[in-house]
Amino acid sequence: MPDAVQLTTLPLFPLGQVVFPGVNTKLRIFEQRYLNLVRESVRNQTSFAMTPIIRGLEVGEVPEFYHWGTLVSIIDWDQQQDGLLAITICGNCRVRIYGSEVKGDGLIVAEADILAPEPQIRLGDDAMDLEQLLEELEAGLRIKSLFVDQPLDVTTLGWRLATLLPLSLKAKMAVLGESDPRIRLELIRHGIARLVEGLDDGDRP
Repeated sequence: MPDAVQLTTLPLFPLGQVVFPGVNTKLRIFEQRYLNLVRESVRNQTSFAMTPIIRGLEVGEVPEFYHWGTLVSIIDWDQQQDGLLAITICGNCRVRIYGSEVKGDGLIVAEADILAPEPQIRLGDDAMDLEQLLEELEAGLRIKSLFVDQPLDVTTLGWRLATLLPLSLKAKMAVLGESDPRIRLELIRHGIARLVEGLDDGDRP
């Protein structure tokens, strides 16, 4: 287990997708509890955690969520004419989520370990195929602005491939929850093999 920066209390935003570190994600906010969260985050320049939903929905009742998430910060926001709030969040680092509680407005807060940034591990020859795959995906989708500008290493390669590849939600959560960046790449290879074979892991654990 990587060393934690600190144990702290964080607001949670359960989402039906996985947000990885080093990745920018656009969201449209309409639920009051999350509008309040976003406004407080912008006003106080604070972060919160996005965590994948295991069972349930993003709206209404509190869903069952994964015990791993990503600490995010808001880097852009805009009030839409339809009243919705459009935001762009940046994934910063992984968090391990412990006990949680629901506040009066429906917002979930939880105790969480904020994990330290991972040391850079240079890419070796054994990752050349995955590096080439990333280049092809980025060229075909033309979405380089999706990623934070940082050197490509074993960790960032894993996060970017896991974002772009059509892996199942279950597979993406497994990548997020894995603490060894080399093993993450092997999980991604396994996911690619299943895609090629036409096998389905299912969206839920």
